[in-house]
Amino acid sequence: IRLSLVGSEMWYKRQGINAEYGEARTRLEQYGKNCLPVTPPPSPLKILANQVMDFMVIVLLVSAAVSAGLKEFISMGALLLVIGINVTIGFVQELKAEK
Repeated sequence: IRLSLVGSEMWYKRQGINAEYGEARTRLEQYGKNCLPVTPPPSPLKILANQVMDFMVIVLLVSAAVSAGLKEFISMGALLLVIGINVTIGFVQELKAEK
């Protein structure tokens, strides 16, 4: 394929595409700059709340409540330990990812 043929198919001119010429300027005016919006990171309290409200954590909390109702305190303690470890690890990882 010849370069001139490719160029005509891709709508570019000999001077290239940049903000001053044709296609790039048109797209810049139509769509705006190619950048992501800046959003503030979530607060640590919100991150912790999201970890606690996770579906698996809620299932484990219900299981711990059932174990407590059945007076299976060792099972309840084990479940609460697993919940604590899960929430702590998830919180630390998400907090590090946001920084």
